[in-house]
Amino acid sequence: MRQWQLIAAIAFFLFAFLPAQSQDCPGLSVEGLWLDPFNASLVHVLCQNTNFDEIYSYPSWHILDDSGTLMGTEEVMYFGIADWSHHVIELINPWPDEPVSVPVELELWVGFDEALMCSYQMEFVPREWEWTGTGNQGCLPVVCTVFGYAGGEGVEVGLELLDGSQNVLLNADWSTEASNNFWVQSDSMCLSQFECFTLDVSASTADYLTVSLSDGSHSSWLQHWTQTLDASSASLDTTFTLDLYGGDCDASGLEGSNLNLSGVTIYPNPVRSNETVYIRDGHSDLDLQISLLNALGQEVRRIPLGSSSFQAPAIPGLYWVMRQQKTALPLLIR
Repeated sequence: MRQWQLIAAIAFFLFAFLPAQSQDCPGLSVEGLWLDPFNASLVHVLCQNTNFDEIYSYPSWHILDDSGTLMGTEEVMYFGIADWSHHVIELINPWPDEPVSVPVELELWVGFDEALMCSYQMEFVPREWEWTGTGNQGCLPVVCTVFGYAGGEGVEVGLELLDGSQNVLLNADWSTEASNNFWVQSDSMCLSQFECFTLDVSASTADYLTVSLSDGSHSSWLQHWTQTLDASSASLDTTFTLDLYGGDCDASGLEGSNLNLSGVTIYPNPVRSNETVYIRDGHSDLDLQISLLNALGQEVRRIPLGSSSFQAPAIPGLYWVMRQQKTALPLLIR
């Protein structure tokens, strides 16, 4: 073997077994990196690609800590990145309940994780939405959107959003004309990270409706919270509780609660996302307030008084069904 052939062979093996090396991603910028306000296992990425010669096919964002340990990855959901794009990283472990910022590395992999295209050294500020300008732990600008299907008839939709002091932030009543589909949207408002909000939703004749809180300063396609109610499985008149990052809604009845299952049954359990959950109480206490809390102790829904069923949340995990007298029952959603 000639000397140049030997050198080429050595170089080939060296480069073949080296870790993937990133390069620049011209035109691609990260405009937002934040922790989901309602799910500590999700981190969101808002990016923009102004280079239309490269769409970064089948992208997946990875997040690593400052020591290079992988913390989470994005499941491939898009053919590429063109202009503005919103991505969701699922963390291996839920983010701790603390707002401190930490240095991270954000990597963009393409081709179903076959090649590392570029990486970004960033300061991760979990509770800041950079593009809004409200600052670390500032308020979140949102618009409330309702859409659904109503089988040809008009629909009357009512919304009322209250803060922890029962001040009315939104009070809207909409009437739509006869149409199979309807869509209505509120004006923009800014939700504090240190309030417990209640959102009352009512609809007259819809088959289903979806209630969303979408971004109020960038684009309404960027959703921060969404719930779909199906009239065939649960009442469309529902009260949701909204607690950005937790700790503001009263969940004191959950800790150390009496797990006395005598006379009370919730079924099926486990249950699949968005399916109907039934409550059977041998003591006929369905007139007491029932709340649904997630594993972080955040109240995510209040079941209407007298209801014997409700629709399971869309996000899988362990939840607690809590009655007014502080009896808590575990509910597993798959």
